[in-house]
Amino acid sequence: MEWNDPADIALVSRTFDAWAAAVIVKDRPLVESFHDDGFRVRLGERLLTKTEHATLELTVAVEEMSIISIDATRRVGNMLLVWSQHLIRAREVPPIPDLGLEGDWGNAAAAKAGFRQIEFTLWRQDGDQLKCMVFEARS
Repeated sequence: MEWNDPADIALVSRTFDAWAAAVIVKDRPLVESFHDDGFRVRLGERLLTKTEHATLELTVAVEEMSIISIDATRRVGNMLLVWSQHLIRAREVPPIPDLGLEGDWGNAAAAKAGFRQIEFTLWRQDGDQLKCMVFEARS
């Protein structure tokens, strides 16, 4: 069980940057490839699945998802726990009725200006790739 291994930090950095690039160009198969099949993320009162989260990410007009900092990592076998902070900026945050996201659910003004998102993510290493299993985020 290692904390803050430079190789793990580099791996999660590369993975996150590739995931962000896929979101920005709206490449659904690539976006989904970063998610474990059992993926869950909390959004308000809901837990979204892999498919629902990909829909959300591809519906929002994301212009920037960048790493501010990776604060800590801890490896446990093939699992990697990551505490990090990110800058998120989106041109538009439209309603997504199929997911129950109505009105200004994503705070469009903050999204346009860009906001800091604090995340805890749990990744599973699959060969040389990371698959996100779970994440919790707050602004």
